[in-house]
Amino acid sequence: MMRSLVPPLARRVVGGLLPLLACRPTPSEAPEPDAGAWNEPTFGPSPAAPAVPDEPEPVALRPREPGTIFRDEIERATAPGPAYLLRQLGPEPYRHEGHFVGWRITRLFPDDPSLCAVACDLALDDVILSVNGQTMHTPQGLSDALQALPQWDSLEVHSLRGGLRRVVTYPIVDAPEG
Repeated sequence: MMRSLVPPLARRVVGGLLPLLACRPTPSEAPEPDAGAWNEPTFGPSPAAPAVPDEPEPVALRPREPGTIFRDEIERATAPGPAYLLRQLGPEPYRHEGHFVGWRITRLFPDDPSLCAVACDLALDDVILSVNGQTMHTPQGLSDALQALPQWDSLEVHSLRGGLRRVVTYPIVDAPEG
């Protein structure tokens, strides 16, 4: 009788992460560069060079209570869909003593830095344990929480920062007029 070379737990972990990995852009989404273009010297901008994406417009500082999230910020972060938000946060599985505990944040909105620039209480390497009671132990649980985000009036986030457990509640409010 032959044993499988891949332990059952590893198969479940890898199988559970496949939907999360499917949200990441693949190299095949980019057009192939012209092989000869790399060897020819150029002077000035190349007409075949890809357009540089526009920088997001700076957001004017708006007065806010500490720990408050404006609803329009949630809408900006979630409007393109859960896959976009996952790409912006780069969640990676975090394990303690071999057991999955939460999602480690590896990016903070590289495509729209202003979303987490002012009074943002999210930091690189934070480990999100649960949001509003949802533990998100699977990529589907994480995706479900991200889809529910626009309907919530507050976020109660259980996390680890620097190895210390944190519980913070963030009210979600409409931005002040002006």
